[in-house]
Amino acid sequence: MTASQTVHGAPVLQGWITSHRDGIYIAERVRPLSDYQALYGCKTQVTAPTAAELDWLCVAERVHAELVANAERQAVTPQLPPYDQVPISKTLLALDRPGSPDGG
Repeated sequence: MTASQTVHGAPVLQGWITSHRDGIYIAERVRPLSDYQALYGCKTQVTAPTAAELDWLCVAERVHAELVANAERQAVTPQLPPYDQVPISKTLLALDRPGSPDGG
């Protein structure tokens, strides 16, 4: 669908409920995200100043959620924190230690 199709001034986008309030276009997902998708930054709501921008942002969010869902299916332990919250200092120290399995 394209942003040129509208209902009550808001674009019609598959998988999203859209509205236009106070000069802002708002889209909310029809289906809930998994905890894993939410953990890795998928959004349940998108806002934009124009219908065309909202259309592109919803496409980007849909693709993002699909890719994260693929990662979730591959995850051995889906409850791991995002990579930027995993402390790596102990791992790096172990790798640098002589006599460690991966160290020198």
